Amino acid sequence: MKPVILSFMFVLAVVFLVPVGVCAAFPAVTGLQPPGSSPAMFLLGVFISKAGMAAAFVLLLYFARNSWSGHCPRYAAIWWLMFAAGELGQAIGPDYG
Repeated sequence: MKPVILSFMFVLAVVFLVPVGVCAAFPAVTGLQPPGSSPAMFLLGVFISKAGMAAAFVLLLYFARNSWSGHCPRYAAIWWLMFAAGELGQAIGPDYG
């Protein structure tokens, strides 16, 4: 169970730091502001969303590891596409500044 927890923490760090970096860099370049009145609340929402995604990524691979044996790059590519689509959808959503 320890590898599952460490994997979850690693995946969460990766998928959370990407949106934080984007949200920090874009206002400086484009003037785009994060939605909502409080950046802290926005980041908390992003954190909760990404924690769910990280849990799904790690636990689905853990429980279906025999099915995905030898296909880990394909599994990661599918999740990367879903992550990218989710980020794009959020960026063009109606509440984004």
